[in-house]
Amino acid sequence: MINPLVQLISDWAGEYLNDVYLSGSRAKGTAIYLSADIDLFISLKSTTDKTLSEIYDSLYRYFNYKGYKVSKQNVSIGVNIAGKQVDLVPATKRPGNTNYHSFYISKQNTWTQTNVIEHINKVENYDRLFEIFLLKHGVIYTN
Repeated sequence: MINPLVQLISDWAGEYLNDVYLSGSRAKGTAIYLSADIDLFISLKSTTDKTLSEIYDSLYRYFNYKGYKVSKQNVSIGVNIAGKQVDLVPATKRPGNTNYHSFYISKQNTWTQTNVIEHINKVENYDRLFEIFLLKHGVIYTN
């Protein structure tokens, strides 16, 4: 399921694509297996000539045109593929040798900066995955 999706993303982004990688709870190891969607972070080169808003709308229109059921969410484009929910988060890499990216926040018509790789690493190394898992299940845990 992921490889054809990555190919579609590559076709959409063209020469501006840096990388596509797993993000969100699956990447951090905090996913609730049966209910978790798949989050894909789309890293575009800083040289892209479109605004973050234009990138967001363009990705939505592209997958809609390709016949997928899509929805605009706050920072992602939701795509239903074979009964699975996939959230696509398009972002432009900040200039320089960095993993920082800027992405669009549609509900506020603004943008923010993030370093998804750093965030994933911090959560994985936080040594609190068990507690996060319990909180997601609504279990109160005292140590």
